[in-house]
Amino acid sequence: MAISYFIDKLSQPSSTELESVLGSVFPFWERLIHFIEDNYRMVGELSYGGKNYGWNL
Repeated sequence: MAISYFIDKLSQPSSTELESVLGSVFPFWERLIHFIEDNYRMVGELSYGGKNYGWNL
């Protein structure tokens, strides 16, 4: 069983798709991303981790 909603290598998830899957916790996801960018001077990049893991940040 896959541990991700986004397992299609050819279809990188969009922000809209992430929001749809994460639902009410999506604002926390955005806050986490901005916190990392602001405090660690890093920008997250989506990558494909394989058919069992799907897309990662």
